[in-house]
Amino acid sequence: MDEQRTCDRFVTSYDWDGKVWTLYLYAYDWEDAKARCNALGRLRLDGKFAMSLPVAPAAAPTVGLFVRAGCWLRNLFSHCSA
Repeated sequence: MDEQRTCDRFVTSYDWDGKVWTLYLYAYDWEDAKARCNALGRLRLDGKFAMSLPVAPAAAPTVGLFVRAGCWLRNLFSHCSA
């Protein structure tokens, strides 16, 4: 192998027992992540992991709105297509 490839972290989800569960998947790029989800069967590729924000439980509802807005804007201008 001439060059060393790095993996990115992707967020996936699946339904089980009436609930939605989330898993992280490491892949080289978006296409590789889609291929890995297809190979595993029930996983849906939700997006590329961007960051983790530790939040106090009392502040979670307010912070959640900003996080959702930030994710929406990031996805709006992202070059990846699902």
